[in-house]
Amino acid sequence: MKPLVLGILSTFLLAPSLLRAQTVATGGAEKKIEDLKNKYKNGQKPEGDPRASGPEGKPVEMGAADIEALLLRSPQCSKKAEDAALVAANLKGQYGIVRCADPIDGLRAIVIVPKSDAKNQQLVFASIPASPRADGGMDRGHKLVGARLVDHYLVLQFNTQVQYLDLLKKDTANSAEGAYVLSGFVADERTDYFTNIVIFQDALKTYLGVTDPELFAKLPKAAAEAAKGNPQRLSAQRVNGAWVILGTSNGETYKLWPKPTTP
Repeated sequence: MKPLVLGILSTFLLAPSLLRAQTVATGGAEKKIEDLKNKYKNGQKPEGDPRASGPEGKPVEMGAADIEALLLRSPQCSKKAEDAALVAANLKGQYGIVRCADPIDGLRAIVIVPKSDAKNQQLVFASIPASPRADGGMDRGHKLVGARLVDHYLVLQFNTQVQYLDLLKKDTANSAEGAYVLSGFVADERTDYFTNIVIFQDALKTYLGVTDPELFAKLPKAAAEAAKGNPQRLSAQRVNGAWVILGTSNGETYKLWPKPTTP
C-alpha cells in the first residue's frame, strides 16, 4: 500500500481551499440573500414573523430554516433532510445545508452557520479543479459530491477523500471564514487523524462499509482504556482483507482492533 498520510496532508497544503469555504457565487440565491440582508439591516423581520424586532440599526441573526427557505426559492437549490439529520441537538436551528447546482462548477454546498462564523451566515464549498504543478505535472482535482452535519462536525465529501471539520474549533493560523480545524479524513480505504470516537465510527460505517457489530460494541471501551484520559488519534486500514484499528497517544501507537495491545 502506498503511503497516504504525507500525500493527503500535502494536498491540504497545496490546496488550502479544501479546508475552508470559498467565496463563490450561488446564482440567484446569493442575490436574494443580499436583498434579505438589506431588508434586515434595521432589525426587520419577515412578514408574519411574530418575533420582536431587534434594536434599531442592528442586524438580526436569522435562523437556519429562514435562510434555507430563501435559498430554496432558486430552482438550482435543493435540500436533503439526511444532510443535517445527525447534527447535535444543541446546534439544531443554527446550522443547515443547502445543495445548489452550477452548470460549470457542479455541486456547491451552502453551509448555514451563526454570524460568529460568517457575517452573512453562509459558507460555500465547491469542487477544486485540477491545477498545474511547478514540475510540469498536474495535481488532480477534487470534485465535491456531498456535505453532511454529524454531531458538531461538518463532513465534506469529495470524490478523492472525505473531511471532518470541527465546527466548534477555528484554525487560529487562518483567519478566513470557515477555517475550521480538520478532525479526520478518509481516503483510499483508510482513515486517519480522528480524535473523536463518535465521528471515527461514523466514518467507518458510512465511508468504509464496516458493519461488524462486535467491533462497534468493543471499540469505544478499548479506545478509552488505552488512552487513559489522554488525547488520542485513531486510524484504520484494511490489512489482508481485515480491518486493523490503531490508536496513538503520548507518542506511542497501539492496536485497538482486532486484538488490543497495551500502550
